[in-house]
Amino acid sequence: MLWTRDKKVAVPERWNNAVIYTLEELQALVNEPVPNAAELKGVHAAKKIFNGSLVDLETELES
Repeated sequence: MLWTRDKKVAVPERWNNAVIYTLEELQALVNEPVPNAAELKGVHAAKKIFNGSLVDLETELES
């Protein structure tokens, strides 16, 4: 697991297989309601499998 400031941060090659979380994603994870352990494990597994990011759907739908 790797935490970065944002998606633009260059990640060293040795971390290519890490699941990367941005500061924005971390902030989304700690907002109310705070996810429980099982939900966090599910988010992490999905990010690992799909190499994705947490997305605020309301923001995406507005754009």
